[in-house]
Amino acid sequence: MLTLGQDGMAPLRRVALEVRDATNAIIAETEAMSRAVLKAGREEPGAETFLWVRVTRLALAADQAVMAAYNRDVHELCTRLRHFDTLTSAIWTVQHDVHRRLANVVAPTGFEPALPP
Repeated sequence: MLTLGQDGMAPLRRVALEVRDATNAIIAETEAMSRAVLKAGREEPGAETFLWVRVTRLALAADQAVMAAYNRDVHELCTRLRHFDTLTSAIWTVQHDVHRRLANVVAPTGFEPALPP
């Protein structure tokens, strides 16, 4: 994820920018999937709040990782990125489960699987 200079150390600004860009891309994908899951599902009390609280936590973890990179605190950066990774995995697990349950409930109409000859 991080590029290193000739001396083996990435310049301060570049590390922070790369962490910011990578985490922003993941957050954007998570937000898009959250919207799709909410749109595809039936109205569940608290479902929207549940997902958006987690996306907010993910954004906070990303900000903390960027600050650790900016401060050149490698230990803190690793800790914050592990936290970000854990939160990302948890959100995607929930979204995948919701999507799977919806796929089992909502069968496509007018679809006939092709039979082998």
